[in-house]
Amino acid sequence: MAYVIATETKVDVKGVIVPADVNDAFFKATEEKKTKGKEDFFAMQAKKETTKGSETSEARKKLQLGVDAGIKTTDEVKAYLKSTFALRKGDKPHAMRF
Repeated sequence: MAYVIATETKVDVKGVIVPADVNDAFFKATEEKKTKGKEDFFAMQAKKETTKGSETSEARKKLQLGVDAGIKTTDEVKAYLKSTFALRKGDKPHAMRF
């Protein structure tokens, strides 16, 4: 499970150039065909097992690197954005300031 907490940290994104092909259709998931019988069900399960953990395409990786290059941050902010957030017993999230 992932948690999100609002912060006051600001990241300058003025230099980010987003290509025109990045739109709603770019992020739309492919729809899976509904199963009609046992054979279809088991065929889909076998297909899911073979594609489990599939990698992101090289084109998407290059696109992401291009967008990320425009974001100017310090090493401290980069480490902060990569870290996971977790609450411990006794923590009061409403009193935390970042």
